[in-house]
Amino acid sequence: MHGGLDPRRATWAIRGWLRLAYLCGRPLARQRISANTLTSIGLLGSVAAPLVMLLGPGWATAAGAFVLVTALAGTVDGAVAVITGRATPWGTVYQAAACRIGEACWLTALWLAGAPSWLVVGACGVAWLHEYVRLQATLVGANRAATVTMAELPMRVSVSAAGLALSGVAHLVSAELAIGAATMAATVWLLLGVGGLIQLGDAVNTVLKDRRP
Repeated sequence: MHGGLDPRRATWAIRGWLRLAYLCGRPLARQRISANTLTSIGLLGSVAAPLVMLLGPGWATAAGAFVLVTALAGTVDGAVAVITGRATPWGTVYQAAACRIGEACWLTALWLAGAPSWLVVGACGVAWLHEYVRLQATLVGANRAATVTMAELPMRVSVSAAGLALSGVAHLVSAELAIGAATMAATVWLLLGVGGLIQLGDAVNTVLKDRRP
């Protein structure tokens, strides 16, 4: 499911996250819960994050919790598909679309928490461009493992969830501090996204160099 990426050679964070997905996915697979159902649950969780922010800035911590639920569902669905042997092209496309919609929702929640609109739009654009460039890199022959960057989905999840949680807690102190936490999260997202694009560019350049006579 990860293009030949060996989890045993991945970072401890990726190994731990995939292990958690397997442990959660195994009992769900026994209950015959489909991967697409889990993807839909994750998508609903993503939409809930900005909606709950409409209740007020004090709900930012709850929005962060929805981000974590979304991320877990979005990982477990792939594990269930593999365990049950029901991975399909439609499921892959659906999951990818749900991830992009989810990212827009998380950033919208950060915007509602006080992050500047230009920063949020930039972070979203960089994230989507990152995934598009990665796809094109694999199409021209880049190894999947070589396209793993500092701007992976787990980074976006952790930055969004932590930023919203901190914003909710900071709101108990002052509104300005809550806005600062949301702005910091969007800034980190954007900067790591730019770094990820640079890493992808290097991966593509390596492939093209190898192809030169």
